Amino acid sequence: MLPLMTEKQTLPALLRAVVGAGSVIFAAVIVTLQALEEINPKWILPLWLIWAVMTLIDGTLAFALKLVTEIHAGGIRVYFAPLGIPSKQFDWSEIDSLYPRTYRPIAEYGGWGIRWGKSGAAYNLRGTQGLQLELKNGKRFLIGSQYPEKLIESIRSVAPPNLLHTESEGV
Repeated sequence: MLPLMTEKQTLPALLRAVVGAGSVIFAAVIVTLQALEEINPKWILPLWLIWAVMTLIDGTLAFALKLVTEIHAGGIRVYFAPLGIPSKQFDWSEIDSLYPRTYRPIAEYGGWGIRWGKSGAAYNLRGTQGLQLELKNGKRFLIGSQYPEKLIESIRSVAPPNLLHTESEGV
C-alpha cells in the first residue's frame, strides 16, 4: 500500500564533508608514508585496498543513507534507506498517544542514528524536532523529523483522533 505521506531525511552536509575529508586524509597519510619510505612496501597494497573499501562504504552511506518515515492508513513505518532495515512499523492500535516535540539528541539519546536512551528509543538523523510515540506497552519511541507538523497533518487524516496530542499534553 502506498503511503499517504513520506518524509526522507539525509545526513547533514557537514557530516558528509567530514566523511569525505577522512578519506582524503587517510590517502594523504598513505602517500606521505610511502614518500618517506616509512612503511614496509608489502603493506602498501593492503592499505590502498582498505582505503578503497572504506571510501566506497563510507561514501555510499554518507550520500545515500536516508531516514524514511511513512504515514499509512494503518500506522507509521520508519526505516533507513537504502538498507530498508531495521524497519519499525507502528499500527495505530499499538499507539497510546503521539505528539510533535523538541528533543535533545545528545542528552536524551547519546546522539543521532538508531539510539536508546533515558527517553526511550529513537530513529533520528539530524536536528532536534521529532514525533514522539507513547506506546500502549509503556515504551516510548521518537522519530526524528524536519517537518513534524506535516506528519501530524497527515496522521490526522487516518489515525484515531484520541492519539494526537500537543507537546505539552503528551509530556
